[in-house]
Amino acid sequence: MPRASHRLDLIIVPSDIRRVPDQTAFDHLCRRWQTCGELNENGEGPGLDSLISGGFRRVWLDLPGRVVLYTNQQGGYRVNCPECNINLAAEFSLSVQQWRSGAPRRMTCVGCKVDSPLERLLLSPPGAFAQGGIVFTDVGSLQTSPKLQVDAQSVVGPGTFIYRRVS
Repeated sequence: MPRASHRLDLIIVPSDIRRVPDQTAFDHLCRRWQTCGELNENGEGPGLDSLISGGFRRVWLDLPGRVVLYTNQQGGYRVNCPECNINLAAEFSLSVQQWRSGAPRRMTCVGCKVDSPLERLLLSPPGAFAQGGIVFTDVGSLQTSPKLQVDAQSVVGPGTFIYRRVS
């Protein structure tokens, strides 16, 4: 069992799994944040509250070159079928392992027998399949500014906020 960590990261990923975050837009956004004093030249924002209350250690753009699953790394999550709401955590975990080994990114609910893409299942705490995202490491809190939410859209489009405790 992984030990609980005090470090909390925020990852903002596109809501559309087909969308790849825009590196050029991210670079432009970082320059703008630096000009406004919201980010230093090293991509660090400790103690800077204008984007995330309590600041953050660093921001960077993760572009893995493929679809990956962004989730809380500490476990203890639920996965529910969007049709019948049955808990599918064990089946989801197995399906993710199979997908990582080359199987389709799908599973059939053991309750209602509906076949769904894995990204359609309901994860709690939230998780998402995406082709990358904006990563804020070691955030000071869960409280983000409306400005961050608007700014992130220039890079990821409509996005999903994923918080992860790093193991």
